[in-house]
Amino acid sequence: MISKNITDDAKYIFEPVQIDKPSDLMAFIEGYRRLDEMYNPFWIERQVHFHDGNLRYICKGDFEMMIDDNTDNPFAEVGLSEMESIVLRSFVMRTSPLYRLDLYENPVTPIVITLCNILDSALNKLPRYMGELLTRACAENDKPDFHIGEMFIPNYALTTSADMTWVCEEGVQYIMTPLKENTRACAIFKVNDSPEKQVTILRGTPFLVKDIKCPETKKIEIYLEEVNK
Repeated sequence: MISKNITDDAKYIFEPVQIDKPSDLMAFIEGYRRLDEMYNPFWIERQVHFHDGNLRYICKGDFEMMIDDNTDNPFAEVGLSEMESIVLRSFVMRTSPLYRLDLYENPVTPIVITLCNILDSALNKLPRYMGELLTRACAENDKPDFHIGEMFIPNYALTTSADMTWVCEEGVQYIMTPLKENTRACAIFKVNDSPEKQVTILRGTPFLVKDIKCPETKKIEIYLEEVNK
């Protein structure tokens, strides 16, 4: 039988939280993990009261791993604070769905807003991408339907790739043209090199849909151009 205190327990998730140092983050994670484990068997009831979206990704263990061992940190030399470095590293690891603000109900949990603000600050300290094009093979929760002339303004940090040889065979693929000056595309791969050459677009960046092509029956290409905010 589920605890009658679940509504009171869920309030923990929506209390204002200040994250200034790793120990603040760990204190929240430990409290949230206790709740998550307590109510996990009662999934439906839990969802009714928690409304916490992807917050469960905070329990993946990435934060604990980085806090315990900070030796393999590619962002240590680009002027990031300790918390900015931890958050950005979690973003490029398994915890990235935590930062998808479009997948939360209103109101978004305060801890997620706090972490997204830290992520914004970290991304803003990275080199800007100066290349011609970016691409993204859309995942299940990405916007698939557009019309030419539409504005697309994701409210989350959007991950793309600078490797234009990477072409998906089916589904929706974004082909994105960043601004040549004052772009909001942050070249993570310049600091943390990886095969996908990750470039992340700052949340709130506006794009204009310029064209839509269907080169194959199972594939749609959406051509987007970054515009000045």
